[in-house]
Amino acid sequence: MIFIQKKKVWYDAMIADYWIIIASRPANFSLADLIAEEPVYAKFKSVIHQQVIFLQHRRNRLFCARSSEPEIMLKDLLFATHKMDNYQPKYFFLLR
Repeated sequence: MIFIQKKKVWYDAMIADYWIIIASRPANFSLADLIAEEPVYAKFKSVIHQQVIFLQHRRNRLFCARSSEPEIMLKDLLFATHKMDNYQPKYFFLLR
């Protein structure tokens, strides 16, 4: 049963339009770095279409500020999903 659930999670991840990652990685972390961590990520639809939304936990203390700035987080996500223009994200950005 657990194997089937894990397989479904991987399948869902592979076909998702967007992928949101919150992690601590080196500055200038990129899609190439993500793929180097796990080569199977190169097959993910979100990676192929460069729609991986990333929050650098080292740089942004989201977990401290999130309750006080939900409108900024929402704007970041709207910008990352191409539903908002002319905006400079504070927390979330697209990996390139």
